Amino acid sequence: MRTLNQLIAMTLVLTLNACTSTGGSSQDKWTIDKRADVHVRLGIGYLELNQLEVAQTEIREALKINSNYAPANHAMALLSEKLNQPQKAESFYKKAVSRAPENYTVNLDYGRYLCVSGRINEGISQYDLALANPFNKQLTSTFNGVGGCHLRNRLWDRAESFFERVLRVNPNNSQALYSMVIVHYQLADMLAGRAFLERYTANNLPNAELLLYGVRIEQQMGSTRTADKYARQLQQRFPNSREAQRLSPVQILSPGSS
Repeated sequence: MRTLNQLIAMTLVLTLNACTSTGGSSQDKWTIDKRADVHVRLGIGYLELNQLEVAQTEIREALKINSNYAPANHAMALLSEKLNQPQKAESFYKKAVSRAPENYTVNLDYGRYLCVSGRINEGISQYDLALANPFNKQLTSTFNGVGGCHLRNRLWDRAESFFERVLRVNPNNSQALYSMVIVHYQLADMLAGRAFLERYTANNLPNAELLLYGVRIEQQMGSTRTADKYARQLQQRFPNSREAQRLSPVQILSPGSS
């Protein structure tokens, strides 16, 4: 049975052979952008497999064919993020946006990058472009992204409004449920925070951060037993985490305690 890598390589060979076998009419049947797109798709495939060196080779090849091809610049921006090269990522994102301003997927990724980098207003501007695009098929991701930006900016009410829009469409969206726990804790609405945490944990395993929120919410609600349950999970599953270290001595339970 052929490996995925072999199949990807075969796809490239067969596709490029098709490109070169059309003779004088190749420019009609196989444009420069289509040739570049083959390498972009392969590069993205390798990027998803976390084979970053091979992904870089493919995406660079696409940029050699056409340095202005927006998908190639977009792909190289994503790769540069993975390689922790923020200046390069920024440069490639800007070029991708300038070459394909109507491509909402670029707006989404660039907006996320800007928000994570602390440039909240610039990030929201990119999300606004995606929201204004009538062909945007990723509205859930867009709403989550805008909400996440407002969350980072501690604008709890604004963040809540976007996560609510996600949950109207998909009541079990894990990212929105997770974020709503944080939002309602910060708004001191512990009852709602508890409800969203319960909805999240019904289908997802909570991480250390969410378990600590569980401890704090239940403490505020006066439910010591449930707070202890979350504290125990935090200690057992994430004993070396920053969140576990933030438990007070009273919350640090011995195995089997109730």
